[in-house]
Amino acid sequence: MRSLAALLALFGLFAVARAATYIMDTECTKEDFDAGTLPAGCKNWEGANDRDCTEADFAEDPTTCTWKASNAQEVNALIEELTFSIDSAWIVMSGALVFFMGAGFAMLEAGSVRAKNASNILAKNLMDKSISVIVWWIWGYGLAFGADGGGFLGTSLFGGASAEYDHDLDAGSLHFRDWFFQFAFCSAGATIVSGAVAERARLEAYATFCVIMIGLIYPIIVHWTWGGGWLSTFGFSDFAGSGIVHMTGGVAAWFGAWLCGPRTGRYSETEDPYEFYPHNIPFVGLGALILWFGWYGFNCGSTLAISGAGIAQAARVAQNTTISAGAAGGIAFILKSYFAKGFKFDVTGLANGFLAGLVGITAGCADVETWAAFVIGLVAGCIYVGASKLNDLLHVDDPLEASCVHGACGAWGCFALGLLHNGSGLFTMGQGGLLGAQVVGILAIAAWSGGLACLTFGAIKMMGWLRISKEIEEEGMDLDEHGGPAYNWVGMSPGGSPRMSPRAHMAAEKDMMDGKQDGVQV
Repeated sequence: MRSLAALLALFGLFAVARAATYIMDTECTKEDFDAGTLPAGCKNWEGANDRDCTEADFAEDPTTCTWKASNAQEVNALIEELTFSIDSAWIVMSGALVFFMGAGFAMLEAGSVRAKNASNILAKNLMDKSISVIVWWIWGYGLAFGADGGGFLGTSLFGGASAEYDHDLDAGSLHFRDWFFQFAFCSAGATIVSGAVAERARLEAYATFCVIMIGLIYPIIVHWTWGGGWLSTFGFSDFAGSGIVHMTGGVAAWFGAWLCGPRTGRYSETEDPYEFYPHNIPFVGLGALILWFGWYGFNCGSTLAISGAGIAQAARVAQNTTISAGAAGGIAFILKSYFAKGFKFDVTGLANGFLAGLVGITAGCADVETWAAFVIGLVAGCIYVGASKLNDLLHVDDPLEASCVHGACGAWGCFALGLLHNGSGLFTMGQGGLLGAQVVGILAIAAWSGGLACLTFGAIKMMGWLRISKEIEEEGMDLDEHGGPAYNWVGMSPGGSPRMSPRAHMAAEKDMMDGKQDGVQV
């Protein structure tokens, strides 16, 4: 509430300053001028020497120049300072919303795995925040946004670049706010991978990959694009990160899931894939809604300004983001429920459908019409379901379907912008230049992210550090790696039953930990 009040106060000061400027621009007639009845702040009458004057000139003879010039410099400086402050507050608060998406990821992932691995997946989500802060501060931000080095990587702003920060509005605050905003983005990109390797990847292996992801894979792609590198000059466009953030994380997630191998019992050569039911559907639903909420900081905050035309652009982005999410969630819910055995309404499919639409619209949320946002969302929902089916055919076990939601739908978002951009799209304007640049960008991001992820996970696997043993997988990672389960069932009766015998209670607890109900896998 204090932050909101401060922002409203800044808006008030901004409005007062703009009003003051308007008053000083008031025109006056020759009669007013001759009679000495000039309205406060009016300009000289037309025909007089309407030139700027210094304060000394004005004091000597105010009839030879405009009154406005005597304090215009101070007022303009105030307006500039207020504009900068408002825009900076907008970016910082948007960054906080993006950071809060971490809570959504944590809830979604914890609810989607079995109870016996809930602590482990939370540990991975929390750990990658720490790694993101350290690596992004020491060298990640510099590689992404430092001085251009041949269009490939940044060459300055390393180690926080404190020597280059001046504590004034023009330099220091700009770097501080941009570092924080972009840190929130890089942290989100790293978290995507944790869900794809859930329930069988070692914590140390995931931590090692996070360092490579935050310190090399992600910042290089950012420099190619938002950092002014070669993809940017080539014409590639990605407003808020369908490709730069989500596809980068999604492609890496797919290679991680592939090299990790499926969870024990997930696939067989003769039967349909064995479903491990999420242990906490409320967490899944709430996590998806928190992510959707944070996405307004992700997309709207990427306007990087709220003053002037920035507020109108942010409003357009918010509308397109909402429409795409709703369309994707609806179609994914229908398709996922249809493909489920016995047509069961799939809450997880609905939640991931929302996210698919959000990922898909992120590249073009500021550059497409609302009808195009609806189309992008519909197609994103279908692509998510199709990619999920393809993973099953390939026996790639992705518990959170992160590669489908972020990888496949991120690529679609970049491609769709080339088709539906309201100024240079193939379908909207008959121009193919942007689409060509988008295809090159998609291939470049996939090659860099996928190649380095494959090398990293492959090297870890060769050293025997990637995957836990079958015994630990059966028992649960929480007991072996974290000293105990995520939930304390003591004194509770699973399923709301009366007091149970210790033996029956232990059996029911084991079923719940394994994702079963009454001894049957669900």
